[in-house]
Amino acid sequence: MTVVERVAVAGVDLDPCMVLAAVQAEHGRAGFGADPEASRATVTVLTPELPGWAAGDTLHLAGPHGPVFTGRITDRVLEHPEPGTAAVTVTATGALAQLGRLKVGDEPWPVEPAQERAARILALADPPGGWDVQAPGGERDVTRRDVDAQTPLQLLTDLTATTGGAVFDTPSGRVVYQPLPARQTPIFGLRWLDLDPGLRWRDIPWRWRDAPTSPASRPTVPVAACLIEWEPRWTSAAGTVINSARVAYGPEVEGEDRPTEDASDARSIDAIGEREVRLDSQWQDAAAAAERARRIITTQARDRWEVDGASLILDDADPAVLDTLLGLRVGDRVQLQGLPAPSPGSGGSWVGLVEGWTVQQAGEASRMVLRLSDPLLSLAVQRWRDAPPALRWQEMGSRRWRDLETWEAAA
Repeated sequence: MTVVERVAVAGVDLDPCMVLAAVQAEHGRAGFGADPEASRATVTVLTPELPGWAAGDTLHLAGPHGPVFTGRITDRVLEHPEPGTAAVTVTATGALAQLGRLKVGDEPWPVEPAQERAARILALADPPGGWDVQAPGGERDVTRRDVDAQTPLQLLTDLTATTGGAVFDTPSGRVVYQPLPARQTPIFGLRWLDLDPGLRWRDIPWRWRDAPTSPASRPTVPVAACLIEWEPRWTSAAGTVINSARVAYGPEVEGEDRPTEDASDARSIDAIGEREVRLDSQWQDAAAAAERARRIITTQARDRWEVDGASLILDDADPAVLDTLLGLRVGDRVQLQGLPAPSPGSGGSWVGLVEGWTVQQAGEASRMVLRLSDPLLSLAVQRWRDAPPALRWQEMGSRRWRDLETWEAAA
């Protein structure tokens, strides 16, 4: 099963005399809380003639299930596996890398909500593939900013350090800022903006409370055990624990320390000692800083089991499953099924949030490696109001709220 069938350089498709030998495309970031990383692709072709590709040329990879990578060539390697045949390997980086080579911010910026600051940065950067700010609301104000030109990538990195959000580029080349609240409601009801603009209220055949889910929802994607190449490795380490958080906030005042909001977990400190983080945030007020400190402690004061990557075999997947898997984006929920017992999770399954993924293709063999994070880190936990109406809490048995993965598994 091939997921990459089209290679276009500088808008020109791969010459038929070239043989596509190997492809790898990486997207997303290393894990929750990691700095933004530009997507990256490596392509090797076998050819009797040296192609005229050069650094800066656009590289676009696509297949029957949509785009796989969009970026610009940065490196080339030439080898000769046999006489008369050249193996040309090109490496390209996505749109985020281009945001690391510009400068913006040569004028003062006002106090504004964090998602509006992200939109301001992206609008000034104007990435060629476009940009998007997922804005479900809930982000507070960040401080005003004096004239200090920096790269858009650095400005977005600093912003996500404050907010806990994510920045990534997509296979189509679009740059996205994802606030943390955008991860907490992957399935939500129909919104008025989801309907046809010309639709009138009296023409709707159902009551609003009975409306279907929004088409913008991102439901949990099940991954059957038959697609998992080998058992994922479970890891849990005290080094991931943060049980004391200090978050500075407010504008800089010369000669004065910025005020802080603190939070800690006494039981965790007693058990493994203090593990502190200090965050020099951009939050404008104490309430936002306090909320950030509490969130860090709520989600990271205990060590949790996590999956150290999940390798999926795509060769035997049916087209509908491939469409779903190759359409995954950062923040989507994935449920790994058929895991051996005993293991964390519920009933042999575990739900994680996608932080990044790698697509690999050699000849006609294809696989996908998912980098997943514990949903608790994003506070993407189940809400009772989203439970099936007929479900009663006593039917949950011995399961704890923090270990719930999907209501489907509980019903």
